[in-house]
Amino acid sequence: MTAKLRANLDTLAVLNDCRGEARWATADEQTVLARWSGWGSVPAVFDPDDDRHADERTELRRLLGTEEAWSQARRTTLNAHYTSADVAQAMWGAVSALGVDGDVSVLEPGCGSGNFLGFAPEGIRLTGIELDRTTAEIARHLYGARATIHTSGFEELRVEDGAFDLTIGNVPFAKVTPHDPVHNRGRHALHNYFLIKSLHLTRPGGFVMALTSRYTMDARNPAVRREIAGLADLVGAIRLPERAFARSSGTDVVVDLVVLRRRPPGAEPAGPSWEHVAPAPIDTADGAESLEVNEYYRRPPGPSARRTRRRSRHVSGPRAHGRGDRRPEGATSRGARRAHSATRTPPGLPTCQRSETPTRSRHSDARPEATSTSNTLRTGASSSTRAATSHSLSVALRSHTDHGSRRTSANLRSSSVYATRPAAC
Repeated sequence: MTAKLRANLDTLAVLNDCRGEARWATADEQTVLARWSGWGSVPAVFDPDDDRHADERTELRRLLGTEEAWSQARRTTLNAHYTSADVAQAMWGAVSALGVDGDVSVLEPGCGSGNFLGFAPEGIRLTGIELDRTTAEIARHLYGARATIHTSGFEELRVEDGAFDLTIGNVPFAKVTPHDPVHNRGRHALHNYFLIKSLHLTRPGGFVMALTSRYTMDARNPAVRREIAGLADLVGAIRLPERAFARSSGTDVVVDLVVLRRRPPGAEPAGPSWEHVAPAPIDTADGAESLEVNEYYRRPPGPSARRTRRRSRHVSGPRAHGRGDRRPEGATSRGARRAHSATRTPPGLPTCQRSETPTRSRHSDARPEATSTSNTLRTGASSSTRAATSHSLSVALRSHTDHGSRRTSANLRSSSVYATRPAAC
């Protein structure tokens, strides 16, 4: 039995105790709840043909109690892959560098058990959305004193457009098309729908910072990028190594960190171009289909990378430029299977601090209530701040990768941003 599976079973036992006694979790119990990792990393426990987990499967059915709860938990194996503490903390550091602080309203769609909520700076008003009832209940026990947690699908959330100053998180990936006639008229896949609705719910001038599938950037069909570009400017993007989340969530998918700024009404588009894809400059086997990568990652570093389609002085938001490198000297098609961070590290800039687990907030007796939004988000960060933002992300993500993928080189640098499968529509 894996440690993650044992931790999940212990978490369910704590939840049942709290339910039975109608109380909040104690500090010691919160420590147990904080180890919850969802079922995406241990899907084998639901496989009746897998004899390795027969005893745990029986225990899990007992703890869940009903067939409905069992079915719902099994469905979450498709996309319940939670963000590691290193990455969540690095993203909050970048948020701070972009000027987001004070009394701001923040949304996390698909909040899971609350890793992003736990690292949020003090004073920020937090709203989390989580579909799985068990996971949402865990998030309330851990962070309900400072965050409003809704148990529902994101498509069921009904708030006014522009209600939040910032949206942050790790969007779910699945081959499903959410039904939302207001925010998904283009019938986009789940991860792209989350980005588009998040942009609608973020006020003009606010930011969306999200981890998403690489196919948001690399899909041959540019429809979703065009729709996003109609709402927001790309601030920057970083491609994480393909095993960046293997340790924390048991998945090898290639993930991009995308930062978008909601465009004010009447402002012209600004920022780097990222609508199109082009063949990746790497070797492929004879007869194999060429790989394609977003033009943003293909843009070489240097002054030419900054020759973007800035056509207006009305947009003053920060633009952190993560850049994809050319193929490293001596790289092979096998080497191209390793998708590394796409941001160079500016020398002499401060590194971000790391923490293994988010701090937990104790509950008060009263349930937190949703509060109104604020417009205290600052924009117009300096170039040095934008560089520090990019640097803090790259340092933390690179450090996380060193631990999770055994890449221990102290000088791990930007290299290939190309994945092994051709981009799908």
